[in-house]
Amino acid sequence: MKRKIIRQGNKDHGSFTVTLPSEWTKKYGLKAGDEVDVDETGTMVCLYAKRGPIVPKSVHIDARNFTITQLHRHIQEAYRSGAETIEVQYQDGTLYHPRTQRKANVKEEIEHMVPDELLGMEIEKSTSNLFIIKQFSEAIEDEFETALHKIFFKLQDQVDKSISALNSMKPEQLRSVWAYDRGVNKFCNFCMRILNKKGHKNVKTGNELYAALAQLENLGDMIYMIPMVLAKVGAKEVNPEIPFLLLDVKKAIGLAFQYFTTHCEEHYFEIIKLRDKFYEAEKKSFKRDGLYAALLAKIGFSYELIVNLKDVVIGQKY
Repeated sequence: MKRKIIRQGNKDHGSFTVTLPSEWTKKYGLKAGDEVDVDETGTMVCLYAKRGPIVPKSVHIDARNFTITQLHRHIQEAYRSGAETIEVQYQDGTLYHPRTQRKANVKEEIEHMVPDELLGMEIEKSTSNLFIIKQFSEAIEDEFETALHKIFFKLQDQVDKSISALNSMKPEQLRSVWAYDRGVNKFCNFCMRILNKKGHKNVKTGNELYAALAQLENLGDMIYMIPMVLAKVGAKEVNPEIPFLLLDVKKAIGLAFQYFTTHCEEHYFEIIKLRDKFYEAEKKSFKRDGLYAALLAKIGFSYELIVNLKDVVIGQKY
């Protein structure tokens, strides 16, 4: 394959350009303004296309026989993949979701999920058996760090809502805390979507961030499951130590955020102190009722998720 050298500018201060084969640029998705790597070796000059993550333009989901959990997971994964369009084929009806102890209409569940958990997407078309969900803006995709920080604030807010529910012990309030977890999911999903679409300049950091986001999402689940367990067994009261232990979890979440943004080891040591304080309370649980021990197990797992975030490099500029 031969190419002619083309002069750009005058002969004293100009430069030379060579056109690239159109098939090659199309194959690697190159367009005007993109960068390529150039290596010079003797008489050879080699060009290397920088290929980003492979992102699907559209994802089709056949959800006609899905449970509510399966419906959520498949739509979440399609969104996280970076797809611009998500088509959901469904069969309307009412399903029971055991984890949140509620009945849910399939159509209404999707209608709530899009604005509540899929940032930057909207329902373009809705029929009796099909939803077409589309991305309406790419501008917000530059807000990765802001969204990442919001996850921590949403988790702390969810702890507050859980404590409020425990203080009232009203069944409906206990069951309603799960709804606040959608705010955590929204920003976790969004950050995962950006990592899948654009990658990270440091591959190791990108992988660690993705793992951390999964842990933060699980942390939100652990928090809302505490009041949910009480509602499920029809508890009339809760051990008074539980709300105070949850306040410590809230402090640990705040310290984790400070550690990630400042890399000050003192914040991490404070988290360890809070966890050790919890371990002391957990030891006493074996002499008490099983419900108290079950609630402590949720709090214990929450601490493990927080402590295991230590090695994630969030302080780096995205």
